[in-house]
Amino acid sequence: MEKLKAKQIVKKWCELIGELSDDHRYFSTTVLKKLSGGKPFSVAELDNELHVSLRRIKKLLSKRPKTHFDENHCIRSHGGISATKTNITLQSNDSTFYANSAWESLAICTLLDMDLTISAFCEHSQKEIKIKITPLGYETDCDDIMISFIPLLDLDTDKTLNINSWSFFIFNSNNGEEWIDEHPDLLLMPLSIAYQSARDVAEKIYHLDT
Repeated sequence: MEKLKAKQIVKKWCELIGELSDDHRYFSTTVLKKLSGGKPFSVAELDNELHVSLRRIKKLLSKRPKTHFDENHCIRSHGGISATKTNITLQSNDSTFYANSAWESLAICTLLDMDLTISAFCEHSQKEIKIKITPLGYETDCDDIMISFIPLLDLDTDKTLNINSWSFFIFNSNNGEEWIDEHPDLLLMPLSIAYQSARDVAEKIYHLDT
């Protein structure tokens, strides 16, 4: 059942965003890498770095993956990565940055080809969760971590892509059962399956499997 849910989520995300063209993929990856530095940045910085017209940059920013700006009109979030603080912290060898949701945090190491440590808290028990994650797998002290989802298939497309936290970490299956009892409309999935589905979406959208 969990694998079927994962396939549905992969299919839905790929439908929502679609495979990116070569220039859009390069643009989006550049934005993600800059955000992984942990600081918002201006559109002008992209103009200087990518050597494409400001008009083209603005057109790409209007497409999915969704881009968010701060009060200074700097890019603060794109494609699941945030330079401003959220409930999910990502630590690389060089910087600290953030993820917009639990499920998206599992794909970032694949998108950026880097090892990361994810630090978060169980949405139900508030117990701390740490996951060392790489493009090849993950390690954690708890073998029973779950991911809870708002059902994407039931949500309006624009609403789905605009909510900050549409998926959450749950410390273990016992917490997961209690969480689902309190939130019967949500889905629950083991970390191993969620990790693979997040990788699958990243690979399909960004053509990483070619």
